[in-house]
Amino acid sequence: MILMKDSAVYGYQLTKALKSNPMFELSDGSIYPLLKRLEANQLVDTYWDNPDTGLRRKYYQLSKNGAQVLSERLNLFQESMDLLWKLQKEVTNDEDQKH
Repeated sequence: MILMKDSAVYGYQLTKALKSNPMFELSDGSIYPLLKRLEANQLVDTYWDNPDTGLRRKYYQLSKNGAQVLSERLNLFQESMDLLWKLQKEVTNDEDQKH
């Protein structure tokens, strides 16, 4: 969702961006069912371009609802990371005090 935050993207463009990150193992067709779910849940807005030449492409961009969900998930992620950082520091401090 974050890749659609600032501008519209089409499926192949999104797949290429995700594949460029070694953390993601993604087959070429796996992104489209996810995009359909995002669209069905009204988390993305879509439109088709009408080029004079070349292939038509369906573009996806985060909807207002999608932006809200993304913001909530990013906040939750940040809270989780903060908690993990705090726990890691506590464990490290406890181990230092034992030695």
